[in-house]
Amino acid sequence: MRFSNTVAVLLLIAACGDEPREARLQGFDAVATPGSAVTLRAKLERHGALGIHPDVRGAELVFRKGHQELGRARTGRDGLASLEWRPDPGTHELTVELPADHAWKGGRAVLRVFVRDASRPVLVIDLDGTICLGSTREVLSSPPEKVPVFPGAQAALETLARSYDLLYLTARDDALVASSRAWLDHHRFPQGPLLVRDLTLWTLSAERHKREMLLELKKSFRLAAGVGDREEDAAAYLAAGMVAILIGDETKVPRGARKLVTWAEVAKLLAPD
Repeated sequence: MRFSNTVAVLLLIAACGDEPREARLQGFDAVATPGSAVTLRAKLERHGALGIHPDVRGAELVFRKGHQELGRARTGRDGLASLEWRPDPGTHELTVELPADHAWKGGRAVLRVFVRDASRPVLVIDLDGTICLGSTREVLSSPPEKVPVFPGAQAALETLARSYDLLYLTARDDALVASSRAWLDHHRFPQGPLLVRDLTLWTLSAERHKREMLLELKKSFRLAAGVGDREEDAAAYLAAGMVAILIGDETKVPRGARKLVTWAEVAKLLAPD
């Protein structure tokens, strides 16, 4: 009887081992100029504990536009898979997924590619404390309608989007990319690429993350101004040669930056002459 029970347990373990394991799949936005190639990026992590989700290495991911397969790529040590693609002008919504027979099961993730005119001025917007007043916990656990908006932010950006291309640059961890997109869409903020960071011990500095991304973007785009709520936001904008605006309660304003109280003031300052 004991032997039979042992065999049954071993058979159950073996059967469970054949089942696909749950994982987290995320797609990341990209921005490019007409005629240039863009790197499509996605990340696969297995579910972990205490908010720590280890990266999955060696998994094959499939990138698609509608029913058209654009290509496949395998995840590296950091869980990231990348694929070069040359898009047509416009905004493209793509998906990334695991093959049906894969050992991991991660559903389907969305990534967007924005192909933009390099001559248009770009307005860079932070999220936390700048247009979103919810905490990280609220963003993760609450529906978008329960996470508050900075008063006047949506209306001001709707107006400014007529003169600028918007780009949302945040120091939020990439695990929040889907919930952040959902919040922006629910509150009807103008469309624009959402750029996040892979938060590790080596990427703890929000200022360094933003400064490096802005300096890279500056090679292809006309970065005009940035709006944030913290001293490091303004420092990153200034390092990229942008008009730097702080909004909210920050008291440390770097030399050369502007401190404003309302989004109506931001819209007035940045409005074309």
